[in-house]
Amino acid sequence: ELEALAETGYGYVQTEERANEETEVNWIKLDALYSPVRAIAFRVEPVRIGEITNYDRVVMDIETNGVISPEEAVKASTEILMKHFSLLGGTSAAPETGAENE
Repeated sequence: ELEALAETGYGYVQTEERANEETEVNWIKLDALYSPVRAIAFRVEPVRIGEITNYDRVVMDIETNGVISPEEAVKASTEILMKHFSLLGGTSAAPETGAENE
């Protein structure tokens, strides 16, 4: 007989970080990986816009576990990157969207 416990979470959590949880004897704790993204591949291709041919585009192939869509994964990761880069640049956490103040 086997009994298992599955939990939801965020990111990667080592067993040591969950050491404060009470578990019964005979339980085996494992590191947890909660990332919904299974694989990412990208390639850069030349693209032509009108008469100009010196542009590139990035094509991304993203595979998820179905919890979120690839589009949602790109949006969430973009927001995280923008927050991190804003800390480096000393700007606000996210650019303002919508109509400008008149």
